Amino acid sequence: MDLTKAEQHNDKVDNRRSLLLIACLNQRGGMEAALFSMLSRLDTAKYDITILFTDISDYRRNEVPGYVHVLEMSERDKMLVKDAKYSIEQIKKGRHIFTGLLRCYYSLLRKAQRLFGSDRDSWVDVRKHVKPVPGTYDIAVDYVGFYGGYLADKVNAKKKVTWNHFDYSRISYNKISDEKYFGLMDAIVSVSDGGADVLKEYFPEISDKVMVIENFIDEDSIIEKAGRDEDVTEDIFGRKDRLYICSVGRLEEQKNFELSVMAAKELKAVDPAFTWLIIGKGSQREMLEKLIEENDLRENVLLLGEKTNPYVYMKKSDIYVQTSRFEGKCISVVEALILGRPCIVTDTPILRDNVIPGVTGTVAEQSPAAVCKAILEMDEQRRREYSENLRKVSVTSNDESFKRLEVLFG
Repeated sequence: MDLTKAEQHNDKVDNRRSLLLIACLNQRGGMEAALFSMLSRLDTAKYDITILFTDISDYRRNEVPGYVHVLEMSERDKMLVKDAKYSIEQIKKGRHIFTGLLRCYYSLLRKAQRLFGSDRDSWVDVRKHVKPVPGTYDIAVDYVGFYGGYLADKVNAKKKVTWNHFDYSRISYNKISDEKYFGLMDAIVSVSDGGADVLKEYFPEISDKVMVIENFIDEDSIIEKAGRDEDVTEDIFGRKDRLYICSVGRLEEQKNFELSVMAAKELKAVDPAFTWLIIGKGSQREMLEKLIEENDLRENVLLLGEKTNPYVYMKKSDIYVQTSRFEGKCISVVEALILGRPCIVTDTPILRDNVIPGVTGTVAEQSPAAVCKAILEMDEQRRREYSENLRKVSVTSNDESFKRLEVLFG
């Protein structure tokens, strides 16, 4: 973190409200897309915006708007603030070994304490070693949703807000710790009604702080990018006798692409004339490659990696499928709907709310057979009907979300 730069730009030189966002930008996910869409709507004459990145990749650094002040969490603080797994990775690389060992010690201490019934979280011990964010802000936001303790203890701001992008019931959490830090926030933002309901159920004592601001989605940009045929670098499309299916997301356990591959196996047994495109990167790529190989799906399921423009692939496909185990508000599904693509989603809380069954898509049980059946039932006539329906319905709530954002930020 460049402390000198931070102190310099945080001096009050005008009447704008100073806004600090804690965020990560290391891949092309829905959360990152929503962050950029939100930034594009904020009035720079009203807000002086700073982003403190816990992670930022070199190839995305240049995409940050020039009017945003950029701070980066130091590697040392990052090892202390993140979970012990990250510290172990850095120790193996020979980086900040003492700090990494310290973080692992506190993690083991927490686990030992839990054996005796303690819910003490490791942040209580780690925080004394973490440097505070310099300067004072009018509003500070934990946009990632995992740094409530850091925001509460290490940021000086008049108003503090945390975002929740997930179904709280499906993530690893320390309820007592979260209850403490949620209580120190001025507002807790959920990106969906379903997510807000779960938070209120788990934390009824702070339910009055929970509000819904759905993710901002730049429809015009998505539609424009979807028309860039030149961005398709593979020789994939063009066969009229073939069904094209698209899925986008991180190759991680939450997204459950293993289910997609097994559904493809079932589909091939009935009709092999399809290509299933999976766009994204992640730790499960090797496992998925092996699963594709073992089930003789090399010609049917293609792992395309991360794409700077996934929208053109969505647009050129016939169906969009999302087989996630859980979601907060699945932006990629909404993006596909914007592009007029009928969607099949698995029957999980919140994710199922992304489509109107029988109108814009289908909700399928979380099994290969159910997903396969939903794809087979999505024939050309039904796809055409759903696409036509999507011309008549709004799938975003940008205007309402922005009204709520302005009330929140002031």
